[in-house]
Amino acid sequence: MKRRRLTRAALIAIAAVVLTAVSGPPVRAQNLMVRPMRIEFSSRPNRIANLELILQNRSTAASGPLEFRVVELTQSRQGNWQIVYSEYRDEGDRAPARFSAREWVELPEETVEVDPLSTKETPIRIRIPADARGTYFAGLLVSTERPEIPAGAPDRSGAFGVRFRLLVPIIVEIEGRPVQQRVSFEHLSMTRDDSEDARAGATRATVQVVNDGATFSRIRGSLRIDRKQAQRWRTVTTAEFRERGILPGATIELSENLERRLPSGTYRLRGELWVDGRRTRPIEKEIEFEGDPDADMLAFDTTLQLDPAAVLVDVAPGSTRTTVLTVENPAEEPLTVRLEASTPDTLQGVALGALHGDELSAARWTEIRPGEFTIGPGARQNVRVLMQTPRDAVEHANYYADLILRGSYSDGQSAGETRSSIQLRNRTVESEPRGQLDRLRLAEGSQHSHYAVQSRFTNIGNIHLEPSARVELLGTGTQAALSRELDTEPGRLLPLGRRDFGGELDFSGIDEGEYLLRATVRYGDNHSSTAQLPVTVQEYQVRDDDGEPATARRVKVIEDEDGQQELIEEIEAP
Repeated sequence: MKRRRLTRAALIAIAAVVLTAVSGPPVRAQNLMVRPMRIEFSSRPNRIANLELILQNRSTAASGPLEFRVVELTQSRQGNWQIVYSEYRDEGDRAPARFSAREWVELPEETVEVDPLSTKETPIRIRIPADARGTYFAGLLVSTERPEIPAGAPDRSGAFGVRFRLLVPIIVEIEGRPVQQRVSFEHLSMTRDDSEDARAGATRATVQVVNDGATFSRIRGSLRIDRKQAQRWRTVTTAEFRERGILPGATIELSENLERRLPSGTYRLRGELWVDGRRTRPIEKEIEFEGDPDADMLAFDTTLQLDPAAVLVDVAPGSTRTTVLTVENPAEEPLTVRLEASTPDTLQGVALGALHGDELSAARWTEIRPGEFTIGPGARQNVRVLMQTPRDAVEHANYYADLILRGSYSDGQSAGETRSSIQLRNRTVESEPRGQLDRLRLAEGSQHSHYAVQSRFTNIGNIHLEPSARVELLGTGTQAALSRELDTEPGRLLPLGRRDFGGELDFSGIDEGEYLLRATVRYGDNHSSTAQLPVTVQEYQVRDDDGEPATARRVKVIEDEDGQQELIEEIEAP
């Protein structure tokens, strides 16, 4: 096999691959650590990717044989990874076999043993076929040997052995011709839980999301519940659904307990969905809800007022700082308020090199007094936020925590949740805003000549950012042929956090020819990060809604010189 020297563009792409592959913490089972916990990268068709799985035995005893098996992956209705053994594949599986990368993965050995207190690297080869298009999935299942029950055991009938299994998902995105992005809400619903052990909050809101396209997309959403009273709509609450991925061909359900009993009546459900950073068209649905006949009040969300709105405190190693906050209840009912400082979601389960996200958490050093109290209508309550930093563990520039206020009515029903932020600023270390645009890709839109553009930005600095992004289609002239701001979620992006930006471009008025698609993310004071794709626009014939011939535009990503040749290129990543 002929080996090619990688171009500078290819090396940059591989650097982004390595960042993605090691961005999660190692998976642990007893004293065994496996990293990366997820292998995700982009590649051209007709390539070979050579990667490594790192196994570490932190015990003084031998690990025993570790078994490796490549499996197919799908998603459960809750969006979790699920193993599909091909011999039992059912026609109704939500991840069609055409998206499987199982046959691409080659392992040099099926069992590995790691010596005590040592690390071993196991190579993984992924051979990508020439006709691949879209995103493909597989899983590497690492299993410990099942312990044997001693033959002389007094009673073997009740004995069992414990076997650990670790799943490392493998996600391969194929570069080149865009594939179709078609992710949408399928169904909105609200149900009542009548089980005997149901809590006071027995109403559940659910949205169903379907991926009928060929992209592996990141989604997040919300469902607002309004109640009709005296011919007017009033918002009861809003359920937020955290970000997660959805596989091509998958259907998942996002569900949230509203923690309240709702009476019967007319309700309006309004769902909003973000796909790869792009806000899609909201959908609404009116329902006649058969609620709890014993519900004697409607528990509306109440946004507790906080002054100041956020906590920013300068600290030093070994220092103690205290700040006073005022909580105000704008509701017409007394509320019980519970406060806590917690590690932000975006700092959990992420890492960059040796830095793990939870090391930047300020929650471990923060105490709130009182942590719970009852406050009357229109009343105010002062609380103290006490921050004590250790003398030998404050080495980063900034530390963060979420300040969460949860309100509840006298009958235990939820009054909603109010969130604020805590930032501890270490003046002994300089804050450095740094970011990297990791991805720029195109996907076919919902109609002819429309293409969804998506970019992903990572905060690799030591302070939060508030990035914004713009995409431009550049031709031979001085003016951009297309230009627009990209959608994204609002708010701060903490260190190690990632944010997707997305939008849709209409190429129907673009002349045929070669262009440069450029995305620029702006952050901090005059900082920016840029990624670009060379593309070509071509005309082709379609049928319009009336069945008449029409001209549309097809966009293709221009391959580099290596990509145009029928050669296998080895990509090596540590």
